[in-house]
Amino acid sequence: MDNFILILDIIGAIAFAYSGVVVAVKHKMDLLGVILLGCITAVGGGVFRDIILGNFPVALFALPNWELIAAASTSLLLFIVFYFIKDMSFLDHKWFKTSVTIADAIGLGVFVVIGANVAIGKNANWFMVIFLATLTATGGGILRDLLALRMPVIFTRHIYAIAAILCSIIYYVMYINNVNLYLNTSISLIFVVIIRYFAFRFKINLPVVELNNKKENKVNKFIN
Repeated sequence: MDNFILILDIIGAIAFAYSGVVVAVKHKMDLLGVILLGCITAVGGGVFRDIILGNFPVALFALPNWELIAAASTSLLLFIVFYFIKDMSFLDHKWFKTSVTIADAIGLGVFVVIGANVAIGKNANWFMVIFLATLTATGGGILRDLLALRMPVIFTRHIYAIAAILCSIIYYVMYINNVNLYLNTSISLIFVVIIRYFAFRFKINLPVVELNNKKENKVNKFIN
């Protein structure tokens, strides 16, 4: 089982690093910025989780850290590929955005499973399992977006955090009913990818408060 979790960890790190690098490239970050953003997207949620659980030193500093190695290697490789591609217009193509969405969904599902397993291993109650699984899956993306000076995706786009929460609930319910780990993980991953893909494909979002320009300006003045 440890090897299975390790493989999942590496897959999730690669997937999240991919989405982090894309954000970094779009914001014209240099080599260091690209690698850092890719790595932070991959490991940030796990750091939050370990701090809450009191796991010190956090898993990020364990050696060898295959998750960090996978994220850094993926980020460097993608930087080299993007560096030698002069026409970057493909970043706005639908097929490329779809690939980023799917990669991000895979990372989301993987880290929900990993976060849930870590919390379960600490004998956490159901609420803490769901909370830590969701945080593990979304924490890195929040850090990525904050460092890129943009509103975190989980608050604005295509059923993101909700997908992680539902996935964690499904995983936990199947776990307490003794469903096989591999089957449980597979179902959870497929669920997240389907939800995220269709939310992206059909632009499904949670409702927001729509303001007209005059009201929006008044609100902005009040906030600022």
